[in-house]
Amino acid sequence: MGLFAQVQAAPEGAEHLMAVIRYLLWTGDKAVHDSTGQVLHSVLDEQRAEELIRSDGEELIERGRQQGLAQGLSRGRAKGILRILTQPRTRPAHHRAAPR
Repeated sequence: MGLFAQVQAAPEGAEHLMAVIRYLLWTGDKAVHDSTGQVLHSVLDEQRAEELIRSDGEELIERGRQQGLAQGLSRGRAKGILRILTQPRTRPAHHRAAPR
């Protein structure tokens, strides 16, 4: 916790602190998120800490939504291509032999 306070106190420290906290929130598990939130609340006022956590959370949700959309589109295209490639081939009517 002392390290975060030192980073914040340095010139441009708030920006550096936000970068570290964002990294921890993006890469950490629930325990890391909880600890990061506690540290964040200890070095920032309550409102600023909540705003930061909320904005980062919204960004993560949007990134996840975009990734999910891209994966869904890719899977849909792959299924469509597979369906086309595995359909039984039929000859067009003009290539069929005429009845005798």
